[in-house]
Amino acid sequence: MTDKETRQTIIGRVLTAATLAAAAMAVPSLGVAQTYQLPRMMNSGELLELYGGKSWRWDEGGGYLHKDGRFTAFVPGKSIANSTYAEGQWSVNDNGVMCFEATWHVGKKTKSDGKCFQHKVLGEAIFQRVLPDGDWYTFRAAKVPLPQNEYAKFSSGDMVTPQAKRLKAAFDR
Repeated sequence: MTDKETRQTIIGRVLTAATLAAAAMAVPSLGVAQTYQLPRMMNSGELLELYGGKSWRWDEGGGYLHKDGRFTAFVPGKSIANSTYAEGQWSVNDNGVMCFEATWHVGKKTKSDGKCFQHKVLGEAIFQRVLPDGDWYTFRAAKVPLPQNEYAKFSSGDMVTPQAKRLKAAFDR
């Protein structure tokens, strides 16, 4: 390499180093690594607290999740003959899953059916999806749910079992 080529190589390297140094100084230093918290699956204790002893109001009727794992529901019809009640079980696990399985009664006809929901939590927000492949949505945005949150349809106490028992008695006649 000639002296001229050596000088050009050195000048090129110095310019590259100076450019990199200037770019590094232009980026503000945070001083600490930024971390982001991701939602985590809810555990069974959290799910029991969330659902146990709560009534879930639907557009028509509702369900009650007894603290002992029983599930009761009713859906009113235009008459007793086409109203529906259900009796079954609900359960939770440490993978954020709550399921209910029930036998639904319409008159003398019955049908077993169930549904499972998965839950994640981040701070006070709870996200939910219907399994197996539903989209995640905000189930509860804060400790006190917003009116548009599904959890706003839940309330403490049994507002369902009396109606379900009346239907059962009518169907058993």
